[in-house]
Amino acid sequence: MAAQDNEGLSVSDVFVVVVHPRSQKKWAVEFSLHIDEDFKAFNHNISRKVLVAWKLARLFGDHDPRYITVSSISAGSVVYAWTNNTLPYEPCPTRTIRRLMSYLVNDNRTLTQRLVEEMKPEFHILKTDTMPLGLCLDQGLPTTSVVNTEAAPPAVDPDVTPSDDDIYITTIIPAVVIAVMLLLAAIVACFLYRKKRKGKMTMQDSSTFINKGIPIIFADELDDKPDPAKPPVIMKEERPPLPPPEYPRSVGGSRGSTPQTDRRRAAAPLRDTPYQRQLPLTGNHRLMYHPSLTLLCSS
Repeated sequence: MAAQDNEGLSVSDVFVVVVHPRSQKKWAVEFSLHIDEDFKAFNHNISRKVLVAWKLARLFGDHDPRYITVSSISAGSVVYAWTNNTLPYEPCPTRTIRRLMSYLVNDNRTLTQRLVEEMKPEFHILKTDTMPLGLCLDQGLPTTSVVNTEAAPPAVDPDVTPSDDDIYITTIIPAVVIAVMLLLAAIVACFLYRKKRKGKMTMQDSSTFINKGIPIIFADELDDKPDPAKPPVIMKEERPPLPPPEYPRSVGGSRGSTPQTDRRRAAAPLRDTPYQRQLPLTGNHRLMYHPSLTLLCSS
């Protein structure tokens, strides 16, 4: 190793690091997790190894993994073995071991929901084992706890079960889009129908118009005017009619107006004037009547 000061002077020295093997310690029990991962990728990833230790510490209620000692990491898929370095070897801590096992396995030999939730979403646990060692072998502790993944609902891959987001994406959103499209199509259809109907004339409207633009006058719009009077038609051989006969007036008719005092008196009787017959017409003539005038026509 070389070191350099502020003035640019450097010096080198050699350091020797010696790694001593860990002292052999007897453990009372060993726990292991079977993780569904590729062993080579997991074995070369130090951060994932440390992450498993931190998740186990939180599972047992510790703030950090200081009480966890990793004993081995082997293939199949990934077998992560550890022990609790606070457990005494002698005498066998049977009660403490059973309490620690309760964090991993239920009484029916299935994975606990707490373990599955703690390892999510980074790790998928297949099963867990408990191996008593030394003096604990004859204490009645189970040597292994194999768990069938199909019988453990909590251990099902979360990618298989549809989430709420998948339901929204696959069901609700397409339904809303289809409803909006149908609504827009209905609005456009109504608009086109109204526009087409507005440009057409009905039979009643078309009957009131003529192509050449001649106005139509209805019967009730005509003015009631009488027929104009026409002069009588007189033929060349006809003579105008005779004037009406004159009757003699009575003496009293030529008198002046009756005074106011005489009106109260009874009126004098009128004289009867004899009827004078008119002379017959000469020639073949006959009288013809007109609505307003009497014409004399020859037959």
